[in-house]
Amino acid sequence: MIVGGKVYVAETDAHTLWALDATTGKPCWSFTAGSRIDAPPTVASGIVVFGCRDGWIYALRASDGAWRWKFQVAPTKTLLMDHGQLESPWPLHGSVLVLGGKVYAVAGRSTFLDGGLRMVSLDLNSGRLLWEHTLVSST
Repeated sequence: MIVGGKVYVAETDAHTLWALDATTGKPCWSFTAGSRIDAPPTVASGIVVFGCRDGWIYALRASDGAWRWKFQVAPTKTLLMDHGQLESPWPLHGSVLVLGGKVYAVAGRSTFLDGGLRMVSLDLNSGRLLWEHTLVSST
């Protein structure tokens, strides 16, 4: 993803998000999260937002990678081993959606496993929870 003269890439197994200068390719900043990052971030209003397999959403300042906020979407801090890496039973796969100043994300593997899928909406600027819903299969 290229936004504001920066290329954002995830070094998945190193748990690291990189912001590179789009012209030179030189690193502008990097941030190491709690587990694998398997998708590019979403950038909106100067904030870089991404989900992580540790069950958290992270928000950083686009200009320098400084911490804005993080929010635990996974219902617990439980971690398990997956392919030699620690992650939550409720990982955040793929990119998060940002629309109208709100962040939307889903954590989990299936509606049939580990208590289902947890959907949340957060305020982009503060990370404050606006609503949440859990999808669980009854069969």
